[in-house]
Amino acid sequence: MRKIENKDKVDKETIDVYDSINGFDVMKELFLFKGEDRACRDMRVEFKDLMDAAFILYGLKVNSTNKLYVSFHLTRFYKKEGLITPNGRIIVPVSIYDEIKAINDKYRSTHRRH
Repeated sequence: MRKIENKDKVDKETIDVYDSINGFDVMKELFLFKGEDRACRDMRVEFKDLMDAAFILYGLKVNSTNKLYVSFHLTRFYKKEGLITPNGRIIVPVSIYDEIKAINDKYRSTHRRH
């Protein structure tokens, strides 16, 4: 059996980041950054889009280890909340959609006048 070397271990700070992942915050970040229209008419969003937003929100480097852990934590979060559809897309709660749409609409109307 091969001994795990220190260079192969994930540091405590990064593990704390993984543990702090909040799927609702990730969803909000995605919609603030890319627009709430990422949620289709059926109020679903692609898991990959949420993964990308999580890397930005939590300041993580994109590498295979982080992809594995972020995917695991997001999947666990959305499964616990009952938001994963059979095809793997994520259901967007109406309250989050409405909250971010209001913020984006306010920004759009403010900047449209100038």
